[in-house]
Amino acid sequence: MLDSQLGHFFFPNGEGCTDGSTKRNLTTWIEDTRAEVLGKALELYPDQGVRPVWVHPQLDKLSQGWILALPDYNGFSQAEFGETVARRLCLPSPCCQSKLGVPLGQHGYAIDTFGDNIMSVSNIPGDFFRLRHDMVKTTLNSFCLTSSLRAECEVYGLFRDLIPVEALQDEEGLQRGRGRQGLLPDFQMEIPSSTGEPDLRLAELKMIGAVKTWYPRSGALARRKRGVERRSFPLPGEYSKPLARLDHLYHGTAVGQVGPLERRLQGFGPLQCLVMGTFQEGSKDLHSLLEALADSKLRAKGLARGREGTERERSIIISNFRRELSVVGAKANSSCLLGRVARVGEGHRLAAKRRAGMRQEEERREDAAKAHWEANVRGMGVFRGRGQLWFSQ
Repeated sequence: MLDSQLGHFFFPNGEGCTDGSTKRNLTTWIEDTRAEVLGKALELYPDQGVRPVWVHPQLDKLSQGWILALPDYNGFSQAEFGETVARRLCLPSPCCQSKLGVPLGQHGYAIDTFGDNIMSVSNIPGDFFRLRHDMVKTTLNSFCLTSSLRAECEVYGLFRDLIPVEALQDEEGLQRGRGRQGLLPDFQMEIPSSTGEPDLRLAELKMIGAVKTWYPRSGALARRKRGVERRSFPLPGEYSKPLARLDHLYHGTAVGQVGPLERRLQGFGPLQCLVMGTFQEGSKDLHSLLEALADSKLRAKGLARGREGTERERSIIISNFRRELSVVGAKANSSCLLGRVARVGEGHRLAAKRRAGMRQEEERREDAAKAHWEANVRGMGVFRGRGQLWFSQ
């Protein structure tokens, strides 16, 4: 009775409605009003530098998606769950409390209450940043596979044919493995366009920590632009810069002109900047990709059963995507923080130097063995015919 009275008060046309739309509209109005009141209260808070004031404008639908996950299916360890809850509620990081003030050896930083500083330095041993990135990248790739959206992960050889041989010999970054590609995008995918024909686009995934570069410690600056959008803005330039340099050095491209490498990059259209932040929030392109994945999956299901999907089915699909991606992002951020905190200290740093020295020694032995094989097995001695000399690349 009360619901119908309130629905009639706020929505005069709601009387006699039997499909539940009046109650949904009222619930939406209450939630929107609560959000506006909270946002205004934080905007008027005297100290604009406190954590909740600058964190709240960053949050979106992905930020709290992990809360909806069932306990048996979220994949959190107890420590990861504690870190995720503390980060969401702007509480001190549990794993950092026993090491507060420990110097990190870079930029004059020490471990702080929330663990922001430890995610801002690069001298801590371990590959946790890459592991955090790959966890989310693998999840997005699985979304593409299950949604029948054509996508390729880790796009090798996209620019290799345009890189001159002399560049591969001269440029240190192009001499081994992934570097020989010139540029290695995270994804190449067919994004549906307004014309109905899919556009082939490149996409790059970035994971960012709560560093001051992307998250200014001011509520006014945080409301002006979210951290994920700050990271998205320079990403296209970071993509084109190495290719433009190779064009200038090896294709004779003048300053301001577009060479063959950069021209191929531009042929893929605007770069899809998939950025996920510290609080599991996503950039505009990431949310657009989830929308496209939901549409593609709904269309594939409709074709399989011979009946178009409904808007309700689409909302369920995208809700599942958001929940799973939010869980993976929260777990990735928390495990990265836990791993890096565990490796803070001079002992771990010295052990990392020893491991690096062992890797260099092993690479030297492999090069020596290869040179020996070239000279004495394949070449039957150093010289093999007049004017020929075998050597290791």
